[in-house]
Amino acid sequence: MWRICFIVMLIVFIAVPLSAGMKEVDDTFSAANKHLYGQEESAPGTLATGEESQGDDAAPQPTRGRTAVTDTGAPSAGQPESSDDEHYIQQDDFFISAEPLGQNSWIHVKLAKMVTPPATKTKQEAEFYQITDGNKLWTKHYWKTRLAGKGDLKLGTVVVAFDNQGDNEVYIAPESKEASRGGSWFMAKITDVSDLYKSFVTVSGNYKVAIGNLRVKK
Repeated sequence: MWRICFIVMLIVFIAVPLSAGMKEVDDTFSAANKHLYGQEESAPGTLATGEESQGDDAAPQPTRGRTAVTDTGAPSAGQPESSDDEHYIQQDDFFISAEPLGQNSWIHVKLAKMVTPPATKTKQEAEFYQITDGNKLWTKHYWKTRLAGKGDLKLGTVVVAFDNQGDNEVYIAPESKEASRGGSWFMAKITDVSDLYKSFVTVSGNYKVAIGNLRVKK
């Protein structure tokens, strides 16, 4: 019996210092971790010792359900894109008059926007907003135009020209958007093309008009 008691006491005597030694070893490793990495032993789910945690410095993740919006300068939905040609005339511009050219040598025409299209109940007249003075006019005499091409430069062609006489009494194209959209235009017919080599034609009323200042009906 005394042998059994002796063996138990011997085991206890050895185990207690050993346990204390293991605790000291664990405390030593914990202290080393705290000193080197500023943290205790890795908690469950954290990075292993020696790996850098992204924490607050982590790159931001895309926000789900949102789309980044950039300003492309494109026109808003429902807004027609407006483009000026070399005379600063836009695609939805019209030249209008209260009377036709008819037997007249020339007539003044005004730049305008259509606000009410022609219809049977309006006797095929359309309503226009005049760019130069802001007044409205109902008329059936209106024209969409384009820049004149080489094939248009022939006798009898009806043309629209900017009313701006330059050097040598030749009417020249508008030099700015303000001039074009705020100035005067007139309609006439080509009556002489013998001066094409000089880059102008003569229209009814005996006016010289530069080739670059001619528009024709679409």
